[in-house]
Amino acid sequence: MAYQVNGSRVEWNPAAARLRQLTGEMANASVTEFGNVAVKARVDSRSTRSTYLVEDSTNSRGQTITRAEYDRVAAIQDEFLLILNRNEAILPGVARLDRTQAAACLMLGEATGTSAGGQDEEGKFVRVPGTNPFFPRDMADMGNRMPELLDSHEVQAFVLNAGRVGGGDDHPGSKKVTIPYSSAIVQGIVEGTIEWTEDPDFGYEVAAAIPGVDDIEILPPRRLYARQGRTDEHEAMVARLKRERREFLGSFPGLDESLVESLG
Repeated sequence: MAYQVNGSRVEWNPAAARLRQLTGEMANASVTEFGNVAVKARVDSRSTRSTYLVEDSTNSRGQTITRAEYDRVAAIQDEFLLILNRNEAILPGVARLDRTQAAACLMLGEATGTSAGGQDEEGKFVRVPGTNPFFPRDMADMGNRMPELLDSHEVQAFVLNAGRVGGGDDHPGSKKVTIPYSSAIVQGIVEGTIEWTEDPDFGYEVAAAIPGVDDIEILPPRRLYARQGRTDEHEAMVARLKRERREFLGSFPGLDESLVESLG
């Protein structure tokens, strides 16, 4: 189902200065002491109807659920939240996705390293489906909607690895995707200076060369594994990750089959 917003006036892809000007004209905007624009939204919290307190007492003024109900809901959530105490370590420094792969990655919600939840989660692999700011709808419906959104706008989708390649912190052969490398990757995306090539494992595009990234082994990970004589290990992880992704995406009834198969 498509949604259409009819505005009295549309400005397509305005420059940063224009965005700043438009934001500053909002009645609920103010400028901070650091010169940034702060906007106070009318709704500043999650939906009250979706917020529950775990309490067996009936004295609370808010919505409550019992401990037993909480345990039941938590068990359901655990079926969708997968935390493995390992770093997949085969995600490239950056990948460029087509619209179907982008929708699949949205459904997978995979992350590694500190992006998975701070220092306490560093090195863990997290899969949290549907954690996105778009709209609260059925998971499959949400995934199927993503390609429609991408088709209607001139946008590109990328996945950036902010963790490690080749293993966790304790693996002597692993390499960190450092902040300077991440900055160079983002700059390369913005300036269009990345040299792309197709990844033979997952079908998306990976970087063959990026200005400012002098270690190409953090780009297509198979290079690092091949040099270290760990090709069999890499192939096994690729096969397992592809299988787990297909099984996970296939668990959502109604999700377009092209999304299920989009990442190999």
